[in-house]
Amino acid sequence: MTMPHDMPIIRLDLERMRESISHAMVLRSDEYNEMVEEALKVHLSAENLQFRITEAVGAAFDKAINQLSDDYTLQKCIRDTIAESIAEKFKAADKPK
Repeated sequence: MTMPHDMPIIRLDLERMRESISHAMVLRSDEYNEMVEEALKVHLSAENLQFRITEAVGAAFDKAINQLSDDYTLQKCIRDTIAESIAEKFKAADKPK
């Protein structure tokens, strides 16, 4: 028995494959969405943002102070003055009005 040339040897059920792949992608998408939401909650929390901002501002101050002078005593004086000023601002902000 011979087979016609236009008859496929292997028959693929493309529609079922497409549905199966689409279903798997939807399941993964939900999983990835949950992972992204959890990461955003952690990284965008008030505590984390405050830490990152404080870290960035501190680094910027250090860089500016270091560029201002090579004199360690002057650098320490500037840092202490800035720290005192910031502490006073926080104390004033914490006082009841």
